Amino acid sequence: MPGHGTVVTGTIASGCIGEGDEVEIYPFGFKAKARSIQIHGRRVSEATAGQRVGVNLPNVKVEELKRGMVLAEVGSLIPTHLINARLHYLESNSEPLYRRQRVKFYSGTSEAVARVILLNGEKLLPGESALVQFRLEKKLVPVPFDKYIVRSLSPISTIGGGTILETNCRKYRRYDPDTIEQLEVFEKGEHEEIVELLVKKSKYQPLKPDEISRKSGLNRSGAKRVIDILLQRGIIRINGAAIHKEWYEDLKRKVVDAIKQCYQRNPLQRIVPKEELKSKIGMALDSKLYDRVLQDLTTEGVIEVKGGGIRLAHSKASLTPEQELIADKLESPSPKPRIF
Repeated sequence: MPGHGTVVTGTIASGCIGEGDEVEIYPFGFKAKARSIQIHGRRVSEATAGQRVGVNLPNVKVEELKRGMVLAEVGSLIPTHLINARLHYLESNSEPLYRRQRVKFYSGTSEAVARVILLNGEKLLPGESALVQFRLEKKLVPVPFDKYIVRSLSPISTIGGGTILETNCRKYRRYDPDTIEQLEVFEKGEHEEIVELLVKKSKYQPLKPDEISRKSGLNRSGAKRVIDILLQRGIIRINGAAIHKEWYEDLKRKVVDAIKQCYQRNPLQRIVPKEELKSKIGMALDSKLYDRVLQDLTTEGVIEVKGGGIRLAHSKASLTPEQELIADKLESPSPKPRIF
């Protein structure tokens, strides 16, 4: 609009937007401030989910924007070219859908050409449904539990659709029972089950609450509520980020095993430098998580922290018979000199 700059329009899918809010344009990645907001030509200070709005974005050029881009809170979405979903293949289709067949994928006003990977079969017959992975030719920013449709490339017609279950994932192997089981949890599980699965899949890399929110499709307050429930049940541990109790306990064992291995290699070594011990665990560990594990092991009386080093509690140097002999000689009193 002349004198105002670029105005984008759309429907608010969730949450709200207010004047002055900092927003991000996905998957473009450009950040801007909402200078003003209009609903049906009337300026408002805030708009909420379900309303059609126009948002004035300064310092954004019209030619940089395209239909299908998404306006959202900064850092709240993850552009992805891999999407796992339940696909319902319409009964009206005359031909089966084959593995690796190319289709047009639509989510909201976004679209991309995608290849359909059937996770448990070679083809999908009309009227059937299956768990699939869409491998997109360009990145989109859908969230879990969004609806989508797919159309054939030629002739163009709607052939199916369903619900998005997981985004920003890895390429899954076909006929993998663990993969199928995980996606069924995303599809049918309660919020607590979904968040627990996400944290468990992350293994030794703790998930921050914002990451849990993005991956689960829950808003921030909903994600925090579920995290608190799992924390109270003892299912996860959190120190700024969440790790599953199974991996946390395993990490404690790895720390103790690494100290014992240092003792085996060097029986005279009783103190293992903190950073050396961290490197011997064999993975890139979050520093806060590592410190929390050491703190818990110390509280439990398993290890002792001495200066910048770690040792097993009540440990003593183990000497060979030859070393014991030398030690005895060094510790025995020297004979008095003979005087002539």
